[in-house]
Amino acid sequence: MKKLALAGILFSMVAFANCTQYRVIDSANVDGKLYVTVIKAPFFGGAEGYVAKCDADASGNLKCKQVRLNVTN
Repeated sequence: MKKLALAGILFSMVAFANCTQYRVIDSANVDGKLYVTVIKAPFFGGAEGYVAKCDADASGNLKCKQVRLNVTN
């Protein structure tokens, strides 16, 4: 029973390790292009921030590319 409980805990940790959150904290429209400031926060480890330039496809979905690293101090 202890091995089963330990296996469940390890599985939960592995599942949560893949849960990365992306938070958009600011945006700006510059010459028709959308720029966003993103904070990427993995479940384990520190958060990092970057600026991304976004374009919309025909369906209205945003496709973003990172253009600047390390907006956090």
